[in-house]
Amino acid sequence: MKVLTPAILSSVVAYLLTSACAILLVRRRFTNPRLRGLTMVIGMMPFLQAVSLLSERGVGFLGLRNEIGDLVDLFVSLLCLWSIHLLDEESRDRRSVDLRMRLMESDTRRSDIRKSPAVP
Repeated sequence: MKVLTPAILSSVVAYLLTSACAILLVRRRFTNPRLRGLTMVIGMMPFLQAVSLLSERGVGFLGLRNEIGDLVDLFVSLLCLWSIHLLDEESRDRRSVDLRMRLMESDTRRSDIRKSPAVP
């Protein structure tokens, strides 16, 4: 096992701390499942970066030093694809909510105009 420099160790700690904060944020804040998923995706990226960084330095996980890089790249690609999908769904929902709110607002204005007394 190779000796890791303080810079590498601090980077790994920062990556893991970022992932832990994302997990805590997901558990506490979001009720929307898509936003939860997106937060998890963003939280997994630093974790995968830490695994990749450690594997480049010769720290193997379960004896898979050579395969770790390929697996990390695959997971990062999958997470990026999933995050784009989640953003697309959220964008569609926002548009439909905006449209419904505009329709309700215009309907409310019409009913207010009908209910107002005639000015002599």
